[in-house]
Amino acid sequence: MTDALHRLRRLSLTLFLVFLGISALIAIVTVLVGSFGWFEARVLITTFVISACSIACMACAAFAQITNRMNIAGGAVSLCLLSSLMILIGAWWDIDMEGYWKTTFVLNSIAVGSVHAMLLAMGRVAQQQRWIQVGGEISIGLLVLLIAMAVVGEITDVDYYKLVAVVAIVVALATLVVPILHRMQGREPAREKLVLQRDHDDIFRDPGGRRFRLIPLDEDG
Repeated sequence: MTDALHRLRRLSLTLFLVFLGISALIAIVTVLVGSFGWFEARVLITTFVISACSIACMACAAFAQITNRMNIAGGAVSLCLLSSLMILIGAWWDIDMEGYWKTTFVLNSIAVGSVHAMLLAMGRVAQQQRWIQVGGEISIGLLVLLIAMAVVGEITDVDYYKLVAVVAIVVALATLVVPILHRMQGREPAREKLVLQRDHDDIFRDPGGRRFRLIPLDEDG
């Protein structure tokens, strides 16, 4: 893991724990004092948003570590930060603009969908089962698109939401199946791969410097 990824995961975990503690403290004070106003609600919204963003960033860092796709992970982190910031600005500054909240909702949907797809992509499945993983990722993208269109276009057609429900069921199914396949794949005995380069004659050397003599099995040794 690179230093940047390590710092990102450490910062995300720290923020998550800190704001989780703040949420618990506010809940305790609210129970004892018996008052819960708009200020307390804003603080709870802030703690929830930052905690959720921290978890998403940790998932992005894990994706970057496993797949080495730094650009995709970095884009998802930026999207999570931007969408979270828009929620916080709208909550604390009482922004009452329909376009602003529609944009915020769409960006958050894309951010959540991106993290969800990355988590699904981190599953290790057999090659013949790869279509389930890919299908799940495509379904997530389609679901985000349908939700965004419904919000922006203010769609009220019942059949449209039946389609959304069907796609959501497919996403839920893939989300359940892929981790199970990943678990099953992990139980299979690992096959060690030995890479050798010829040193001279019948002597070979592996990347670690160890030397081997290869003798064909159909010859007497």
